[in-house]
Amino acid sequence: MSLISKKGFTKLYAASGEVGSTLELSLDWDFAHAFVGIDFYSDAGLTTLVEPTAGTVTLTALPVVCSKYQELQNGKIAAVVRNVIDFAGNVTSIKAVPLGIVGATHYQLKVSTNRS
Repeated sequence: MSLISKKGFTKLYAASGEVGSTLELSLDWDFAHAFVGIDFYSDAGLTTLVEPTAGTVTLTALPVVCSKYQELQNGKIAAVVRNVIDFAGNVTSIKAVPLGIVGATHYQLKVSTNRS
């Protein structure tokens, strides 16, 4: 689990890596409402935020009641548009798979979960 912050009934997770690599975050399944966002960078230190000119990131989640990753509704995010998706469900992890990203070398997956 890459938990970076916990406040009350909210938890924030993050993972980062090179564009082209799959990122996976383990989540506390008891916090069922989630918001997911992706940021792109031109450096490994994640200091220079950039806007890619092409590509997508597909998000899937592993439900507590199933041993196979499931595609999230609206889970294909265009890299050229800064987007946040949300979903409700008890999941143990979320996976991000980038494809065809142009104009960035690294990316960060962020997930905020809460009990509401």
